[in-house]
Amino acid sequence: TRHQAMLNNSLGCPLQGGRTLRSSLLLEDGRPQECARPVLRDVASSSLTAVATFSAGGRSLRSGKAAFRQLDELGKLFSDHSASLGGPRMLLVGKGTRCGVLTSLRHHLRAGRAHCIEGPNVGARETHTIWRFCFDFYRHLPRITLFVQDDPQLQVLKRTLEQHAFSAVGWARTLEASFESRKVADPAAAATPWLPAGCGCVPVREPFGARSYGGYRPLHWWLASFLRPFANGSAAMPTALHWPAMAQFAMPRAAIRGRTRGWIELNVHLSEVPAPLARNIARLPGMSDDGHRRNAKWANFGPMVVHLGPAPRRAATPKGGACLKARCATGYADSRAGINGMDFAQLSERSWFQAFDPALPEALPRHRECFEPAALALGPVRCAAAACPFTPPTPDGYSGGCAASDQAGRTSPPSEEWWPTLLREPRRRCQGGVAGCLVGPDDGSAAWARDPQRTV
Repeated sequence: TRHQAMLNNSLGCPLQGGRTLRSSLLLEDGRPQECARPVLRDVASSSLTAVATFSAGGRSLRSGKAAFRQLDELGKLFSDHSASLGGPRMLLVGKGTRCGVLTSLRHHLRAGRAHCIEGPNVGARETHTIWRFCFDFYRHLPRITLFVQDDPQLQVLKRTLEQHAFSAVGWARTLEASFESRKVADPAAAATPWLPAGCGCVPVREPFGARSYGGYRPLHWWLASFLRPFANGSAAMPTALHWPAMAQFAMPRAAIRGRTRGWIELNVHLSEVPAPLARNIARLPGMSDDGHRRNAKWANFGPMVVHLGPAPRRAATPKGGACLKARCATGYADSRAGINGMDFAQLSERSWFQAFDPALPEALPRHRECFEPAALALGPVRCAAAACPFTPPTPDGYSGGCAASDQAGRTSPPSEEWWPTLLREPRRRCQGGVAGCLVGPDDGSAAWARDPQRTV
């Protein structure tokens, strides 16, 4: 049947980045530029859409017979309260995993209450799902978008729905009121983290600072690159963070559209660099079990997409021995060289509320040509000026750029003193032709497109 064909991956709509949209609403004779329109319209007509990331490497699929049980329960919850929730929908997004594995959700897919997108694995995981959805559905957003992973926190969501009598209208009003009140807040509100009312999440609250926060450097770079108060220095870096655990949170349509589509696209590019699934990494000759696990893990995290510039220099211990822990050696909690896909996912999880905070106007980073896929294939974006988390005294500072802007003559390559890790490790720089680079013949989109049954 047509529904079986959809589950067996024979009917789909091609999307950018080697992805395919699968839905019972698709038209077999639809032209490529129009075939996604039924799904776009369906999502736009819903009051609530849950966007869920799933993967062969995720906890849900590894659980065996109980795979995707919580997503199935979410679908049943939506079905049981369909009228009061305004015809809720689900969009299931596979990373290196085909829609055909969603057998427990086939009744939702066949009924047109759920749609599926399959594509290459990326190191940034659900971060790519969220930014890509915001970009692709920008003009077709539901009133509420709920972002979850394949093991959603159902009890948290049920409590949120119960508080609003299972009414999408009531829930939407709470989210929208929180957004509107934040939008008219005093500019000084930038110093106070936003925690949206009705977020459908478990909020995490924690202090933030260069000398205490283990993930400081990536988040500093993103805040100072993409949010105006931190980019122009009108606001100091926050001293506290509020963020949704497990990247589960809800946003109203107005919050997503409060950002320009071009700004969102820059984050899409940073998050969409392909990375192989850990289970597909071949063991190198003579490598130990532990060595292979580490190698597969780091390959799965993806290549470096941003270089964070100089890190605090390590010092000797009082007795003269080398200090291996960054904080012990430098007084700073984080000395990583750059941002890979997993780093980008982690910094995003901790900044989702800031990403859509109307009290924090967006900024556009320098050298935006460096964020294009072709430029990222040559090498990472280099941090610029105040976006560099640690900048030792220099006469002129640094203006950033990338290998592509260097080739075009708009920037100059960095010196060994400033970028030692980048220059010594070409694999992490991701130059074309280097084994394991995103443009290699056996990784990412190229391998996915060549072999429809392969997970990458």
